[in-house]
Amino acid sequence: MRRPVLLAAFPLLLVYVALAAVRTQSAPAPGPGIAALDRAVAAAGGHLEEAALFVTEPVADPDVGQRLAARLGWGEGEPPSERRRLAVEGGIGGPVLSVEWRLTGEAAAGWADRYAALKGALAAEGMWVPVQVELSGRAAGADDPLTLAGAALDGLAARARQPWAGDRAASIAGWSPLLPPGPYEVNVQVAVRQQPGGDRFWIGWPLVRSDY
Repeated sequence: MRRPVLLAAFPLLLVYVALAAVRTQSAPAPGPGIAALDRAVAAAGGHLEEAALFVTEPVADPDVGQRLAARLGWGEGEPPSERRRLAVEGGIGGPVLSVEWRLTGEAAAGWADRYAALKGALAAEGMWVPVQVELSGRAAGADDPLTLAGAALDGLAARARQPWAGDRAASIAGWSPLLPPGPYEVNVQVAVRQQPGGDRFWIGWPLVRSDY
């Protein structure tokens, strides 16, 4: 009695496997995520000099800062190519976690690994919060700062661009499908300032934090 039942169920199993395969093939491949910011640096022909990671988030437990430092292996000293700041400070609504992690020189090239480590430490504390990123460096001078900013965003296929240009500086914010969505309608900004020896650029997710 069991064999007829199995034979009847076998065609249904084949249909299920076929549908699952079609669904898998039609699903879009995941994008490169936050590491795609390196594409903007390359598209601008830039040389990365510094990468900075920022977190500002209200917390219920003021001891979370000490635990995060332990998870990250941050002791008393820090490498010469890194500047670290982690504190829980009083805010209007309660304690606020503040993290600033700056990487220079060769360490800047490994910013994506540090980003993943910080996100992992936060997740271990049950904190799924955004980590802001800002990359900066120098690039060969373009005809104007707006041209260089646009080239950087071309590397991210950014659209819905919002340009601004001043005397010797320019900025373009936009939305890139290669980057995670942020809290704003844009999720990337590139700023450029003309300087002797090469234009200075800043590339930020979701926005540039530095003055330019």
